Amino acid sequence: MIKIGQAVYYLLTGDTSVSSYVGTKIFPLVIPENTETPVIVYERRGDPEYNKDSVAMYNTLVYITIISDKYTEAINITQAVSDRLENYNGVLFGMNIRDVEVTNVQEVYTEDKYVQEISFNFFSN
Repeated sequence: MIKIGQAVYYLLTGDTSVSSYVGTKIFPLVIPENTETPVIVYERRGDPEYNKDSVAMYNTLVYITIISDKYTEAINITQAVSDRLENYNGVLFGMNIRDVEVTNVQEVYTEDKYVQEISFNFFSN
């Protein structure tokens, strides 16, 4: 669903356990140049699941990447993001979000940064 990105931004910036680390440095797709870490970037991919009459449910995969200079901070932010999004349900931006599930978590170290990648399935209609 196209508006999932708005929902992700709203949910993460509205949660003090996330925003206390990154403030509003939560961006879709691209991190602006010269943005200091820690920072979060997200992207969405989705496919509607159809029944014979219409779209029954959207299953939107959202990838969230947390980048920090400190490993422990990256882990703490990732946990805060997971705590905020996993199992969320409610109506946002005209979407009925029925559930959110973590699908994958991984980490890498690149360009002197600790990177945590976590993906979620958002189920909505």
